[in-house]
Amino acid sequence: MSVRIEVFVGEQGVPEDLERDASDASADHFVAYLGGVAVGAARLLADHDGAILGRLAVLKAARGTGLGAALVRAVEARAAERALTSVRLHSQIQAEPFYRALGYTPYGEIELEAGIEHIWMSKIL
Repeated sequence: MSVRIEVFVGEQGVPEDLERDASDASADHFVAYLGGVAVGAARLLADHDGAILGRLAVLKAARGTGLGAALVRAVEARAAERALTSVRLHSQIQAEPFYRALGYTPYGEIELEAGIEHIWMSKIL
C-alpha cells in the first residue's frame, strides 16, 4: 500500500479515499522489492469477464528497471493459474504505450478517473 500511496496519492494527486477501496480485501496483491524495500505493486481482481489488473505502481527510483513489466507478467501468470483467459485494465493514457508493448489492446472511449484520462485495454492469455 505504501507504494500505491506514494505514486498515486503523492505524485498524481489521487484522493486517498479513492485509492483505497473495498476491492483490496478480495484482490491478489503483488509487490516488487529491490534490496528488501518495496518499490512496486499491483493487484489482480477476478470477475465473470476474467481478470482485472489494477493499481500498478513503481516508485520513481525503480522506474525503467523492468519491474513494471515483471509485475504485469506476474499478474498474468496468476490469472492463468486461476483459469482466467483474459486480462483487462484501465490504463492512464500516458501508460498506454507501456501496456501496448506488453500485448494489450485499447478499447472504448477515453474516460476520466480521479481527474486522469484513462482507457480500457485488454489481452487474451
